[in-house]
Amino acid sequence: MDKKLIIQLAVLIAVLVLLLQPLGMGGVLPDLFPSGDDAGVNKTGQAVFNATIRTYDPFVYLPPETEQSVIDELNSLGGVETVRTEDQGTIVETETRDDVFPLAVQLRGMGADPLARANLAIPPVLEVEFNTGKKNVSSALTIMGVLTEPLVDAGTNVRVQMTAVVRNDYLIDYYDTGLLLDQKTIQVDALVSSLNYKEYTYIIPWEQRNNLENLSRYPGHEYERRDTITFSPPLDVNAIMVKKQFPYVEYIDAYGAQLSGDFDNLTRLESNFQDVGYSVPDSILVIRSNETPDIGFNGTVVYNYDLAFLEENYTFQDPVVAMDLEQEKELNSTVTLNMTVLSIGNNVISMEQVSPS
Repeated sequence: MDKKLIIQLAVLIAVLVLLLQPLGMGGVLPDLFPSGDDAGVNKTGQAVFNATIRTYDPFVYLPPETEQSVIDELNSLGGVETVRTEDQGTIVETETRDDVFPLAVQLRGMGADPLARANLAIPPVLEVEFNTGKKNVSSALTIMGVLTEPLVDAGTNVRVQMTAVVRNDYLIDYYDTGLLLDQKTIQVDALVSSLNYKEYTYIIPWEQRNNLENLSRYPGHEYERRDTITFSPPLDVNAIMVKKQFPYVEYIDAYGAQLSGDFDNLTRLESNFQDVGYSVPDSILVIRSNETPDIGFNGTVVYNYDLAFLEENYTFQDPVVAMDLEQEKELNSTVTLNMTVLSIGNNVISMEQVSPS
């Protein structure tokens, strides 16, 4: 077996061990000198502490459910050394450790969920919360390995949460380790960089739903046509038997009726159904166009712009967001946005909610 294949197999085995077993030190610390009532007793608690991502191991793992189209493109992505696919997933070896985070950014943009092993520099003393209270615990570790999604680059300070196994006030094992995301509300300025489209919405009355002509002029249109009526209260069996006799009724039950698409005579409908409670729904027409449509109806409009963040205090993984605004803006003008985000430090990982100020 050649050296290259041996290295590939070793990487694969290492990743699968990380995936199939809890991350831990496996009892690397020997029994320490006992003291107090808890001498020699393993205690389990929760620890949250600050750490720094020193490096990533030079590989990225993709789970088995990753789209095949993503797998097919791996060899064309920057920083990829080799690709190996097994039943348990796909291992991508990178040319260097520094290639892991940029590769993960590319993969997330393709809809994948990459994982990598982050090597964290941790403090020598950790605060662990037990059922009986909090206690400072010593750790012989200086670097801790955590399998995680590479959300930030090496050198970033992060918050870590884990389950700690402690004996004689020393950390002897750990598992369920992960990076903590902070939810926060921030306000940022953004530059109106381009107009993507205008979206016009029209409410079409039931009796006029056939009065729209030549919608093919607007290839981006969506027409939610409603050829129905609804009943309240529901009809009984006798009423259903009577109403189903009308030639324009294609289907009827206790709660509503499907009518012929070409039937829009509201006067006749009122005459035939005046003895029951019914309502006729409007149809909805949406047209995306940079020009005002000429369809004979009045509508509302929203403007979809690309907004480029001007914020210096936060780093965004995607520095541009497409957003609907109710008012028209001049290109290169500035808008202020209220945002609820998930972040690691000053690195914004995802935007949960964005609205104009």
